[in-house]
Amino acid sequence: MTTFHSLTVANVEPETRDAVTITFAIPEALRNDYAFRPGQHLTLKARLGGEELRRCYSICRSRSPSEISVAVKAIDGGRFSSYAQRDIQQGMALEVMVPQGHFGYQPQAERQA
Repeated sequence: MTTFHSLTVANVEPETRDAVTITFAIPEALRNDYAFRPGQHLTLKARLGGEELRRCYSICRSRSPSEISVAVKAIDGGRFSSYAQRDIQQGMALEVMVPQGHFGYQPQAERQA
């Protein structure tokens, strides 16, 4: 399911010279939608130069149900990652898909001897 919501950027933290962590504020009404399991990702959507771009980033932290964060590392020629480095700022809104994916530890059922 492709469900995007407009989320406010709560914080942009530089991690290295070419990486930032972007934290989104999750409104109370959407907290169940943005509850996640480790190993999931968020898809961010932006319109750049008249073209819609979508990029997926692993969720790197969620300190509380009211926020969720992704880290974005700039890559040479990367349109979205360059945009994230230069232009995304606290207070602006971005379209963010609800968490997706199943990449994580899945305990196996107990084996019978």
